[in-house]
Amino acid sequence: MAPAPRRLVLVESSPQDMPFASGSPSAQPLAQAWLQLLDAAQESVHIASYYWSLTGSDIGVQDPSSQPGEALLQKLQQTLDRNVSLAVATSHPTLARNSTDLKMLAARGAQVRYVPMGHLTRGVLHSKFWVVDGRHVYLGSANMDWRSLTQVKELGAVISNCSRLARDLEKTFQTYWVLGAPKAVLPKHWPHNFSSHINHFQPLRAHFDGVPTTAYFSVRGTPRPTWSPAPPWTALQPPQRLLCPQGDSRGASALARLWPGGREIPAVPGGGPSSRDRWPGRCLGGLQTLCQVGSRAPAQDWGGWGSASSSVPLPLCGEGRKKVAGHAPQQMPFPQGLALQPGLSRDLVSGQGCGPRRGVALSRCEALPGTGDPAFSGKSGPAPPPTSPGSTCPAGSQTLEGGCTEGSQVLEPGVQNRGSALRDLSPKQASPPQLCPHGRTRDLDALLMVMREARQFIYASVMDYFPTTRFSHPARYWPVLDNALREVAFDRHVQVRLLVSCGLNTDPRMRPYLQSLQAFSNPAANISVDVKVFIVPVGNHSNIPFSRVNHSKFMVTEKAAYIGTSNWSEDYFSSTSGVGLVVSQRPPGAGPGVSTVQQQLRQLFERDWSSRYAVGLDRQAQDCTWKG
Repeated sequence: MAPAPRRLVLVESSPQDMPFASGSPSAQPLAQAWLQLLDAAQESVHIASYYWSLTGSDIGVQDPSSQPGEALLQKLQQTLDRNVSLAVATSHPTLARNSTDLKMLAARGAQVRYVPMGHLTRGVLHSKFWVVDGRHVYLGSANMDWRSLTQVKELGAVISNCSRLARDLEKTFQTYWVLGAPKAVLPKHWPHNFSSHINHFQPLRAHFDGVPTTAYFSVRGTPRPTWSPAPPWTALQPPQRLLCPQGDSRGASALARLWPGGREIPAVPGGGPSSRDRWPGRCLGGLQTLCQVGSRAPAQDWGGWGSASSSVPLPLCGEGRKKVAGHAPQQMPFPQGLALQPGLSRDLVSGQGCGPRRGVALSRCEALPGTGDPAFSGKSGPAPPPTSPGSTCPAGSQTLEGGCTEGSQVLEPGVQNRGSALRDLSPKQASPPQLCPHGRTRDLDALLMVMREARQFIYASVMDYFPTTRFSHPARYWPVLDNALREVAFDRHVQVRLLVSCGLNTDPRMRPYLQSLQAFSNPAANISVDVKVFIVPVGNHSNIPFSRVNHSKFMVTEKAAYIGTSNWSEDYFSSTSGVGLVVSQRPPGAGPGVSTVQQQLRQLFERDWSSRYAVGLDRQAQDCTWKG
């Protein structure tokens, strides 16, 4: 019998008494999608959720709108009665302190683990996804809360009959499961069975409903703060405990693709260059120096390090050789047994033979794990965990899809950091261990890469938007996403639209940041940046706390759709755990009546944007109260 076709369906929930115009596009109701997943379950249901609150009594509210949540809880009990295993990973301590949902399910045979993220990373488990039978997946903004079905606006996606993606997301669930075990500690290196081969550079390629599709999951990694220019060749810090071992297919192959004609790359002070679109988005295996190969690009082409002396590219070949990090080029250490990517040669490493070939020069190569790196060895499969202090970044640094951390410093991928746009972190602000095993694309990297690849528009809908931290004291400036939006609008004239939630519990400190972004728009210069707030009418639902809000977290461009679980502030990309889904579908593969996921998500965004619930900043009431 032919296998069932793969499907990807957008799902949403709309608050009661918030109708859209007749004929408006819509997605499948979330409550219906969850019940269908449970009906389809034959062996297992694994759920990662921030908290559980599926009944009105959990929050002391008697309201008819809690019925879908209570029906879902009953369906979960019935699923257990069919001998389908149920495993739940949830954050500890929980927000829903009076909820009895999980105790009730555990009494029926469910396995529950409470993950102490506060103890492990000083954050929370903020993921919201299901994996059913190792074949079906739900991922989106909705918590296991009855209000997410009837009182809060949510958006997500259901993937059906795709075992490769489901098994890949299952590995993320298993990381939470391990950390929820009694006396769990952060592993120095995740075992290989937690590794992934599906990421931004190697996405799943398949047909969904006959449409050619690429897809991958991103996960929350190390925090991505900005830092001030560090002195060149900062001293390496003591090794840190890693929750994220080295990623796969690091920079050599990416460099070969991005610089086919040969370019000069800046020296890497304290971890790596920030060269806008030219940075390949890989940890370059402890690179502290990259070598010019073939033709030389002008220094100003790279921007990046302001007036610091390290902003000048350091040619390591021919007459331009310079001493770097205490090594003359011909003296740079090179590990024994490291097989070079085709096109690289020891001549380049030694600073000789600078013909029109592709290549990189490496220093501090003793940090590389040998031939285990597929990008250098040409072999497939994950690299074995290095022995101490081995890491694919220098000792004491951590691997990132966009670079390496150096102690508490983190390289921002794809964002040009000018002058004081970089700064150091104090010890108490240092990066917590990473939350993504081998081969994963970090969530922030995924967002930035989707932005960077846009050429026509970027439409984003998020609950909160802060170019700062929100939950640390004192707050820290964190303009990574804000700068990325401004950059694509200015440099490539991409149309940017940002739709942000505005409700009774919205932090009023967000408003000036939205006004600042809106003020960046300049139609005369073909810079289009528009910001609106989305206000859900409270109506006669004022008795329900923490509801009547747009909780969606998604972004769409003409090339890709991103559906995530995080608000846009630094905290959600540092100490919390979360997951994102990046999908791209090719229009030529879509037959009559079939639209790509980008087109579907764009239609939902434009419905919200043009609705009477979305208002400009000049019309916004300070208290976010719906005026009708």
